[in-house]
Amino acid sequence: PNIIEPFKIPVGTVGVYDTLEIFVTGKSTPKIAYQKSNSENVPKSKSGQSYEEEYLKGAPDKTLQQLNDAKPEGWDTLTIKGKDGQLRAKVNDAKGNERIRIDPADKHTDYWHIHLLNAMGKSLNKFGKIVDRKSKEAHIPYNKADSIAQYAKNNPGSVRR
Repeated sequence: PNIIEPFKIPVGTVGVYDTLEIFVTGKSTPKIAYQKSNSENVPKSKSGQSYEEEYLKGAPDKTLQQLNDAKPEGWDTLTIKGKDGQLRAKVNDAKGNERIRIDPADKHTDYWHIHLLNAMGKSLNKFGKIVDRKSKEAHIPYNKADSIAQYAKNNPGSVRR
């Protein structure tokens, strides 16, 4: 029988949401010998800096319910009724620091947007890099704003004034 010896492949950093494929080649055509998709093997622990970084980078593509379900351990999701009556959303870390804020269009942006912040309160772009808080990169378009009202309806205890 053909036995494949264990081997190591230098792949660099593999993120939580990456897909890893290993091809074995020989005399015949290459064939996938191993595949792990991005929906499998997501860490059971929702803690640690790498999980938090991946969580923040993925935030612009998630509904508020999805953000709440995936939030790191000890983090809190809030919906806030602004002075203008519109709902906004925040996700605070275990220390109470704002890490995500979802805002409606305003005088500076004409679209719903999401702000991502690191543990020091610095604004991040959609790739997790620090940017000026007033920059366009810090105001990431958010097309799931309707999920805020749905979340508030399903989680009335999350609403603050």
